[in-house]
Amino acid sequence: MRTPTKPPVMREARELRELEDLDLLPWFNRPALEALEELEFPETLFVRGRVPVRARSTTLVGAPTTGRLPAQGSATMSTWAYQLEPELPPLGSVIEKYRLKGIIGIGGFAAVYRARHLLLETDVALKLLRPSVVRNRPRLPRLLCEEARFAARIRHPNVVRMLDVTHTDLLTYLVMEYIDGPDLAVMTRRRGRLPAKMVLKIVEHVVAGLAAGLRENVIHRDIKPSNILLTPSGVTKIVDFGLARSTLEASTKVVGTADYMSPEQIERPTEVDFRSDLYSLGVTAYQALLGRLPILNPESSRPHAVVSPKAADASIPGSVSDLVMWLLERDPRARPGSYEVLRDAIGACRRALEPQTPPGAR
Repeated sequence: MRTPTKPPVMREARELRELEDLDLLPWFNRPALEALEELEFPETLFVRGRVPVRARSTTLVGAPTTGRLPAQGSATMSTWAYQLEPELPPLGSVIEKYRLKGIIGIGGFAAVYRARHLLLETDVALKLLRPSVVRNRPRLPRLLCEEARFAARIRHPNVVRMLDVTHTDLLTYLVMEYIDGPDLAVMTRRRGRLPAKMVLKIVEHVVAGLAAGLRENVIHRDIKPSNILLTPSGVTKIVDFGLARSTLEASTKVVGTADYMSPEQIERPTEVDFRSDLYSLGVTAYQALLGRLPILNPESSRPHAVVSPKAADASIPGSVSDLVMWLLERDPRARPGSYEVLRDAIGACRRALEPQTPPGAR
């Protein structure tokens, strides 16, 4: 006897509950379970239309090109992942000392599992190269090991910790700290736009993580919403150093995700430095504030000038808008000259957003 399938609305409610189970507090209040059962699904909750092709794959490559994108870690995500890559190890199987529990996401080169360390009894994130892709690109295992080495150099609260890397004739994977929370791409898809104070806090944390990388001579080169994770405790963490490089080495390759790449990444890759990451962070912050990528200002006399967040929405504080526009300067020399200078500017923005105490009040 066939088991009847749940109607689409019930499946959507279940997946939304799975997203709520990530516990987004203190970022946002969780709705009551009863409210979820009766929830009307707004068009803005789900991304519709064709998923654009980018210079680098996003977390949800292989998701349906029409309809709703699956939630991170959901049963639907696992279904899409196995349709895209049937050779992935099945859930429940054990790779060395890690039992695979679920698929968090899948990209052009790798799938990321939630796994259980059987000896330590802790959850980890396991990034496994897709077998079908490795056959056609035999250099990928070396690149993944290089990613692990870059990430392992950086020990900072705002960078996901690298725990292990393994390369065999059959499998290549790295093991990272597991973050029980969504990435910024999921958060902005769910909310559309984020409060200025929250965006400022995310920027501050990302800057701290990038500064820690620069102290180890590492630049990220792929800052974007899907590489920024939000924890239940309100801490932001950077992940995915797959395109990172040492500041001590020159690169002539054009790499990155097209919508978030700085002009010099595209036009002058040999000149890329930490300020390129700042530009990508500016695009990310702009998108988080307004729910869309930066748009050109046709009324400006400056070529390639974008509409400021404040001009697009008067409710956005001017100090936050100015900070984002500073990061979006096309000339890298016009962006912040150091992370210390940028941290001071972020501190000034934060103080400007704090409620002002009336004179004489205690």
